[in-house]
Amino acid sequence: MIEVSDFRQRGGALVSVFGLVFVLVGLGIGLFFAKGAFDVYAARDWAPVEARLLSVDLQSNHDPDSATTYRVVAEYEYSWSGERLLSDRVDLHSGADNLGDYHHDLYARLNKAFRSGESVTAWVDPERPWRVVLDRGMRWERLGFGMIFPLAFGGAGLGVLLWGRRAGRERKKRDARRELHPDQPWMWFDKWRTPQIAGEARSTMWLAIGFAAIWNLVSLPILFIVPGEVSGGNTAALIGLLFPLVGVGLAVWAVREVIRHRRYGASTLELQSHPVPLGGRLGGTLNIPARLQAREVQVQLACINRYVTGSGKNRSTRENVLWEDRQRAPTTSGAGPGQTSARIEMRLPAGQPVSSEQNPKSRIIWRLTATSAEPGVDYKAVFELPVFDTGEALADAAEGDAPEVVFEADDWRETGVVHDYAAGGQRFVFPRYRLLGAGLGLMFGALVFTGVGAGMMLLGGMWIFGGIFAAVGLLLLWGAISMLFQRSEVIIGNGRLRWRHGVLGGWQEAEAGAVKSISVDKSGSVGSNLYFQLEIERWGREGKTAIAGWIPGERPARALAAHWDSLLGGERSAT
Repeated sequence: MIEVSDFRQRGGALVSVFGLVFVLVGLGIGLFFAKGAFDVYAARDWAPVEARLLSVDLQSNHDPDSATTYRVVAEYEYSWSGERLLSDRVDLHSGADNLGDYHHDLYARLNKAFRSGESVTAWVDPERPWRVVLDRGMRWERLGFGMIFPLAFGGAGLGVLLWGRRAGRERKKRDARRELHPDQPWMWFDKWRTPQIAGEARSTMWLAIGFAAIWNLVSLPILFIVPGEVSGGNTAALIGLLFPLVGVGLAVWAVREVIRHRRYGASTLELQSHPVPLGGRLGGTLNIPARLQAREVQVQLACINRYVTGSGKNRSTRENVLWEDRQRAPTTSGAGPGQTSARIEMRLPAGQPVSSEQNPKSRIIWRLTATSAEPGVDYKAVFELPVFDTGEALADAAEGDAPEVVFEADDWRETGVVHDYAAGGQRFVFPRYRLLGAGLGLMFGALVFTGVGAGMMLLGGMWIFGGIFAAVGLLLLWGAISMLFQRSEVIIGNGRLRWRHGVLGGWQEAEAGAVKSISVDKSGSVGSNLYFQLEIERWGREGKTAIAGWIPGERPARALAAHWDSLLGGERSAT
């Protein structure tokens, strides 16, 4: 039975306090910047008078940890009702900043008048003549910059408050259900109480919208700051433009998720067994409230450990794929007009952990993802499944005799390998560019890291941190090049195994009888997709040699290894 820790019991109050602080900070900053707008509105009836400048200067303040800010300071005298008065108030906006060219332009105008001895216009409050300024105009860029903070901080804080209230209600419901169903943890959660599992399309859409909005609001001030910094000679500030650029990508993601949700609606998965038995079979019907043009959907089932590392500002959430399998499910007409359905049948391994939210810092998630290529935005639905040990495992799994991965003889064809016949026997080819999407995505990340690192070193002189970024980028770049340009070709026949593997790999060969075994090893992962490589071990030699890589899915990879091993076995018998 899962115990609720004291930390989680106090979590709701801590989250509420955290959200309230964000709201108050956002409102406070917003009021500070809005005060200038209120003062401009109040000064619309102030009277113009002539003023004589006594001094003018443009003060700059350079902080090594931030940007250079500017402020115009001046002293001047003016007359009101026959009385000579002095003032040093320049405008209605307090503080220094570097938003646009306002301070430089104002200084140039006032300094020109000061040097030539010309008078300037001052604006006086008739009711309180000691209130006077040289410029009463509205600084729209400053107001826009300031309003970003209440929107970003206030919006984030309000979201945290609402999420905290909802999480508190959910926690109370789970506690009550835990007492009613102590041995059925899937009954504790709304998402698992019935065999009909709802997809995450709606929550993903709102997550994309919220994350893109907050990111762009937070990074938008950079667009106000960078031009002034660059004009002042600080070219390293150009690195800051990467954040708005990422914001553009996030906005595109959010728009695509909105289109996806509106086009395909909310898919559901009707489970045959509730919950899904660990070591048994997942049987279910995917119901899509839209007509798909594709004749099949690609289905992936993955067991994932989502864990949290670090604390404070170093806190991060990561996912480790423990197991995954895939299949293609043919589509048929759904229960209603304009709907689509697909039957899903998959076997689950017995040696993986069950669904668990006992430790919020290390959760076990069984995630099913269904996709299909469609015109425009592709179809995608994600489901989190309740997988538990119900005692309904298949016979071989229950007896402990089931292999780690079960495959059929022809499952090797799912690897995407091109099979034909050559003069030397049967040929198997994994061509280049078969992982184009994943490779380009990895290359984009590599170029971002490398570019940031190079910019930090060349423009900012930050050689240590820039070097670390560049080194990570180069490692990612090599991985992307390997995914995109790696080619594997294997020929089995005439009592021999011939292969060439890699980006520029040349031909190698071995006698069939010299091959001791063919094994499968993990070569990498992208997202929740696992990739494997096939390795041979030869008699009389230490170590293993890779002959094919970046093979999607362990089950088809093991099926291919078994198929090649059987072909080599036939060659051994023939020789």
